[in-house]
Amino acid sequence: MRRPGIAALLLAGVVAAGVVAADRIGPAPAGPALRPTFASGAWLCPHGGGEGSSAAIVLANPGDRDVDARLTTFGARRPSAPAAVTVPAGGQLVQEVPSSERGSSTLVETFGGWIAAAWRLAGADGAGVGIEPCVAPSPGVWYAADVGTPQGTQAFLVVMNPFATVAVVDVVLFSADRAPVRDAEWTDLEIPPRRSVALAVGRKLLGEPAILAQVNAQVGRVGVGSLVVSRGGGLRSAAGTTSPSSTWYLPLARGAGAGELVVGVPGSEARSVTTTLVAAGAPASSPTQAEQAGTSAAAYPLQAAGPSAVVVRIAGGGGVVALRAAGRGADDAATAGTSGPAADWVVPPTAAGAAGLPGLVVLNPGTIEVRVRLRLLPSGGGDGHEAVLRLPAGGLAEAPEGFLEQDPTASVLVRADAPVVAFGAGRSTLGAERYAIAIGIPVPIGAIE
Repeated sequence: MRRPGIAALLLAGVVAAGVVAADRIGPAPAGPALRPTFASGAWLCPHGGGEGSSAAIVLANPGDRDVDARLTTFGARRPSAPAAVTVPAGGQLVQEVPSSERGSSTLVETFGGWIAAAWRLAGADGAGVGIEPCVAPSPGVWYAADVGTPQGTQAFLVVMNPFATVAVVDVVLFSADRAPVRDAEWTDLEIPPRRSVALAVGRKLLGEPAILAQVNAQVGRVGVGSLVVSRGGGLRSAAGTTSPSSTWYLPLARGAGAGELVVGVPGSEARSVTTTLVAAGAPASSPTQAEQAGTSAAAYPLQAAGPSAVVVRIAGGGGVVALRAAGRGADDAATAGTSGPAADWVVPPTAAGAAGLPGLVVLNPGTIEVRVRLRLLPSGGGDGHEAVLRLPAGGLAEAPEGFLEQDPTASVLVRADAPVVAFGAGRSTLGAERYAIAIGIPVPIGAIE
């Protein structure tokens, strides 16, 4: 197939960008500060799927007026017919979406206000569940870290292009000891307009304990996520990021105990990686430090007895990518974490049904005590149950006992007097232990009163 000229593609991409106007170009003109209107926006949800799986998009509206949304699911063939929905004020809506392909992904367009979006992917026969926030459209370079490609797992990189022009990407894979893998098949790889694909990572790099994928969008814009399906049906899925950082915050799954931290270093210089474990009702652990080579990915074991979080810091600056995985064996769980605190969050539910045991953890990385208000965002909207937490400086706490159980499948609005970090960390006891962890979704300033 003859590729269109680069200039023509770029021009067409500028025109198509109006379809999902989620970003602005250039500095804002001088003038009085205006309250954001959030008239429209977009989320990309590279959730993946496969035969026998089921997927849903969780839409949570913390505002005081209903918000309209339109959902379109993509794969290797023609996209689904858009589904128009209305997300009630102060509530949430769960919309089932197609997920028959490993590369399935969903575009969420919003109109009339801000809403949070996350995906929920369940494996065949409910053997595993993955929950993760959707991501905002972004050009440039994406990164996705994961726990590697041991025997018995199928690892995929989900790359979605919901726009009306072709995207051209280059993919590079980093591991612990090998040189970066740049395969000709994944160089100048074209992602057709309004399509989504799954790239089988294990075919390029098998038997590695940790992998970092770098996806460079040479032309167009894409969304990136990772999907790993293990023997027995357990699965994990995580969003990619466009912003390596020198600090990361990640949760430990409630009840999972052991797990792994994956750190990817995309730059050529070695980094000093420091990890600190913060548990509820206990002082922070003594930091542990490790030297990691540049252009590499490494897995570090973690162990916790209860609700907790791990803080990753890079000495001397420089950005890395981190991912937290837990619940090895019957099921996996993973989340890409967050690189910074915020005052307001929406935390997606980490229980997919009546057998779920949801969890919510809030970390105060600051130096003063913080008051945190929690409010459930139930299906149908209205006044959800509320609770209050008080977190000491550097402290961490779970949601009060019984609070989440009032509506286990509801999202939670977290509002604090100072910046905090909010996570979901739940489990299920339906036949075998299953886990779900997800970072919260920061609420933009001005999106809610």
